[in-house]
Amino acid sequence: MVVLAFQVGTAHAYTGEPLCALEPPPLISLPPVAAEEPTPAPMCQPVLRDPAPARDLDRGSLREAWARCRAKAEEAPGEAALELAALREGFPRLVDLWELEQADLALAAGDAEEAYRAYERAREATVESDVLMRARVGQVRALLVMGHRDAPERLTRLLRQYPELPEEPALRFELARMREAGDAVEDAIGTYRALVVQHPGSALAGRAEARLGALRERGVAVRELTPHERVERVERLVRRGPLPTARVELAELEAEERLHPTLRARVHFLSARLARHEGRWADARRHFELGQRIGAEVGDEEDRERRTERAEDMAAAERARERDEAERQLRRLGWGRGRLARLGTLRLMGMLEIAARAGVAEASNAVLETLVERGLPPRLRLKVALEAMGAGDDAHVFALLDGLHERPGSLGLQAAYHRARALQRLGRLAEAELAFLEVIERDRGITPFYAMWAELQLDHVRADMVGFCGPEAACESPDPEAEGSAKPAGAPTPRMEGFAPPARAEQDEDVAEGEGQGEPEGPDFDALADRLGPIVEAHGEAYPWLGRAEDLLRLHRPEPAGRQLYEAFLAWREASGRPIRRAGIESVARGANRPRRFTSWQLRRDRKRISAEEREVLADIGAAIDDWGAATGWGGWDRVAVRPRAYEALVEEAAARHGLDPNLLFAVMRVESVYQKHIVSYAGAIGLCQIMPRTGQLIADAKGERDFTTADLLDPAVNLDFAAWYLRSLIERFDGHLPLAIASYNGGPHNVRRWLQDRPADMPLDVFLEHIPFGQTHRYVRRVLTHYRAYRAQEGLPMASLDDDLPTPRPDREIGF
Repeated sequence: MVVLAFQVGTAHAYTGEPLCALEPPPLISLPPVAAEEPTPAPMCQPVLRDPAPARDLDRGSLREAWARCRAKAEEAPGEAALELAALREGFPRLVDLWELEQADLALAAGDAEEAYRAYERAREATVESDVLMRARVGQVRALLVMGHRDAPERLTRLLRQYPELPEEPALRFELARMREAGDAVEDAIGTYRALVVQHPGSALAGRAEARLGALRERGVAVRELTPHERVERVERLVRRGPLPTARVELAELEAEERLHPTLRARVHFLSARLARHEGRWADARRHFELGQRIGAEVGDEEDRERRTERAEDMAAAERARERDEAERQLRRLGWGRGRLARLGTLRLMGMLEIAARAGVAEASNAVLETLVERGLPPRLRLKVALEAMGAGDDAHVFALLDGLHERPGSLGLQAAYHRARALQRLGRLAEAELAFLEVIERDRGITPFYAMWAELQLDHVRADMVGFCGPEAACESPDPEAEGSAKPAGAPTPRMEGFAPPARAEQDEDVAEGEGQGEPEGPDFDALADRLGPIVEAHGEAYPWLGRAEDLLRLHRPEPAGRQLYEAFLAWREASGRPIRRAGIESVARGANRPRRFTSWQLRRDRKRISAEEREVLADIGAAIDDWGAATGWGGWDRVAVRPRAYEALVEEAAARHGLDPNLLFAVMRVESVYQKHIVSYAGAIGLCQIMPRTGQLIADAKGERDFTTADLLDPAVNLDFAAWYLRSLIERFDGHLPLAIASYNGGPHNVRRWLQDRPADMPLDVFLEHIPFGQTHRYVRRVLTHYRAYRAQEGLPMASLDDDLPTPRPDREIGF
């Protein structure tokens, strides 16, 4: 028997050197196949801009061939293969894509050997890291389907290279099926059990449990999960969901009488974590303390210290607003022992924080009066004023802020806004109106947060002046003709309640239904390809992705064309000496940066030769096909300064589906990713709205989408739908308070509930936002709100009204994330 050997194994995604120049990988043997002339890799030969197709097919026919290929993939794979042959001849620069299609067709038809060879050809031909990863995964899957003896080792190596591979559960399930079919039943049972323990709640775990049940029915001895495996499984359920299943299994483990103390301690710590995230602080404290008492040896010293701090924090949260506890702490600090003037400023500020949080008005005002009389530094005066709002006398707050508002810079602007708010609460409405107008005039930054709030409060002030002022001199509005008294341009008129999609103009009654409607014209892809052609001629060898983008535009495939433009941008960015950016499925699968590849100095020189004018053309093409990652990368921040309504159709659909204002989704997308659908953050957040893998999995569980993988978050439609669902759930959980929902999106709803517990119940919302302790979340809320205001202004809408009152923090047992 003749054996044909193929070299497969570790390869390197192209960025600098051709993929044909790989280190020799280990050999694996496959059954004999007909010899084929190898397809030369694009980077091993000059790149031609528009190679003449081998067959006389016009581009329209080739576009139809791709569509027919997709349509016939399942029912007529042979005909689909013929369509692929035409595409391969017509667009040889995309040969790796055609080989991937061919491989997928062969695998679906049961021809795993042909699939393996096609995946190998795709690996050899590609210049795209995502295609390389897909080919590697496909080869392992083909080996598993064949039952090849090297399949387990190849899978281990693949997962070592891509530790966060989204296809891992599917590949492990295929490995178990291979072992079961090969009479290695014990090994198959071990793999099925690992799926049940390590991927609980997934569709593959459910299928693994079904296979274990089937083996039991056949008389195979399949033992139940051990207590250790059950605890390990519930740890993953708490981390990744589904949370309802986690709650059930935690309760079962807590009720288990014969559980090792160490395992019982782990169960209590998991229950404490779940209770903490749900805002059940008393339960969280109790479980922390029980776990510490039972299994203090669990974890290292740092873990034990962290758990102790968490237990203390939960105890503090539980008692934060208890008046008796606050009075006890005040007495310990010196309240009621004589004159407060003798106490130090820091001690007085501690007393103010305790008294304000618990609503002890007498102590708050006494301490505040003492601090007003001291000559505090400007920043400390502002801090004391913000601490006292909602608990102390606004006359004292005004006294602290008066004069500070005249200082330049951010401190003066912040003081000016809150001074105006103090005037508003004191009923000095005419002065408050002028003060708010001054804030609007002063706050002209990129994120005019205080101008936004001032506009909203100005509406309240003017409404109150009309309704309640009467003849009171302090309440009279200035002469509307007087300088500075006119309503500023862009200030809102009526308040808009809620966050439902804004009403759209009704269709003209004179236009018959359907008349003059029709689909909006999309971009002219051939014209865009023509614009790209000269750049490909000039730089095609340095940037092979540009030639591929041109071909994909000829095929009217804007999404993969945009991906090629973005890959070219990443190569230009790296050649310019900037850090490697995390992007695409490879970064998701690696859970890390894409590896830096060797790039010769000549190639770096050639990549840097692309001119500013050519980069503008590439940015224009990216914007035209709605790939704002490519548009912003090549064109810079000027491309998004006008706040494009990127992915508008998808945004509108997702917002309508979940009852959300689409302008809010635009604002979140702007701040999270600057419209870059390929981006992956260093924390692991993915896609347009930067959804963390855990959050994405929990949202998928809540929506009943059991086939979800983290790779789905790179799809703009999925990402926007999940973000809209999550934002709507957060708005509802915080009683319609949009700023708190935005803070929760970034900082976590459990943290926002904890911060609420540490502040007076009567503190205004705008003051609470000043106290957000996470610097990133503090900035994030400001940026999203101001972009939201700007997006609404694009449609001629005022900013949606924001309720000043804080909600009462309450446990979240339904969603919990």
